[in-house]
Amino acid sequence: MTYYAITTLTTVGFGDLYPVNSKERLTACFMMFFGYISFSLMQGQLFDMFDKMTALSKNLSDNEGLDKFI
Repeated sequence: MTYYAITTLTTVGFGDLYPVNSKERLTACFMMFFGYISFSLMQGQLFDMFDKMTALSKNLSDNEGLDKFI
């Protein structure tokens, strides 16, 4: 039952291939969580980068901002 809850929460879906025994389900759960955590960390880094770019360009004119960006 836990496998189905984790599969639904991570929006992986059930698909055509699925784990059959407990070891495979446990491995699949770890892989789903690892993928979820990795994607979240990368997305957080991307948003941090956008925030820093926005903070740098706040006090600059358009030409100065373009020079800094390039």
